Amino acid sequence: MIKLETDGDNKGCRVQVEGELTIEQAAEFKAVLCRAFERGYPITVELGKVSRVDLTCFQIMCSAFITSYIRKAPITINGLSGEVIRAVEGVGLTRFPDTEDKCCWLSGGYHG
Repeated sequence: MIKLETDGDNKGCRVQVEGELTIEQAAEFKAVLCRAFERGYPITVELGKVSRVDLTCFQIMCSAFITSYIRKAPITINGLSGEVIRAVEGVGLTRFPDTEDKCCWLSGGYHG
């Protein structure tokens, strides 16, 4: 399940993901993130209840980080599930672990 919620004050929104986030959900995930960028900032992506994830999700999220950087639109990842953390580490997205210059997956997003 991928759900988009707007904050009550219309200043930002939250994308909540539960269950699998694989190629089968890629089109929906991308569409929801695009709607989030249209609705307002900051954007929070909740991944704490993801039970399975694949590289497709990472490609879409990396694109979202680039979009947020270009638009100066804050985006934050909250609650990485154990499955997401294992997958991030498994595909090598945890660059520069001993410095402050971390991949967005570890730093939690782009904060403007």
